[in-house]
Amino acid sequence: MTVNHLCYSAMGLQDRLLKGTTMKTEREREQLIHKIDLLLHQAYDSILDEIYAKLKQIDDAEDEEDLVAVKEAKEDIRLNGTVTWEEIQNEISEDVA
Repeated sequence: MTVNHLCYSAMGLQDRLLKGTTMKTEREREQLIHKIDLLLHQAYDSILDEIYAKLKQIDDAEDEEDLVAVKEAKEDIRLNGTVTWEEIQNEISEDVA
């Protein structure tokens, strides 16, 4: 993988994160981070700046999504009240059955 591939991969990362992906094992994560680290050490400064900007953009988007979810949850509680722990347990047991 070249430095340009790394940059393009980082730019497409947001789409994959927002669509949802499966979680990697700790070993897979470590291997991937190691590969990325090797490429980052070879990258030009301008590429590093682009990668950082894209990762920051992804992080900001995730933060905004979290804030929207919290606001929606608060509004739901305001409109519908809260749910007891017993009701949650019953829903979980019904979903499993």
